[in-house]
Amino acid sequence: IGWNSFNKPPLSDMEIRGVFDSIVKRETEKISGVSVEEPLRPVSLGDLLKKDFPEEMWRVENILPVAGRGIISGVAGVGKSWFLAELARCVALGASFLDQFPVTQTNVLILDEDMGFRELQRRWKKLPDADKLRDRIFFLSLADLWLDSDEAIARV
Repeated sequence: IGWNSFNKPPLSDMEIRGVFDSIVKRETEKISGVSVEEPLRPVSLGDLLKKDFPEEMWRVENILPVAGRGIISGVAGVGKSWFLAELARCVALGASFLDQFPVTQTNVLILDEDMGFRELQRRWKKLPDADKLRDRIFFLSLADLWLDSDEAIARV
């Protein structure tokens, strides 16, 4: 980098990378208002094998853990949103999912970054028990919300 030749002594490549990373982090935090996470720290197999974990608790038995995340993916139009709606309905009611998987009942928050409130309303009106779920299922729609940090999760 040309400007580095004016430094006395010139910075090493590692120092230049450190300055660059620091500027990127600071500017990203200013723009987003969210602190940039520290680099990921891998866990060795030895340390992993030493860990004691509590017994797994399930929101939907053998499908969705209480302390975890799930991903539903597929090409457009295969029914992902309907599948999720049925899952949310069952969790909110405490009804077995697909009449096969026991559920631990709780309220549900659906984060929609795709359809918007009009389409959500149209679909939910078609589902059974919608009236019973008025105070059990909640929506955030097209809020540009990403749950990729503790700050973002706390905001919800």
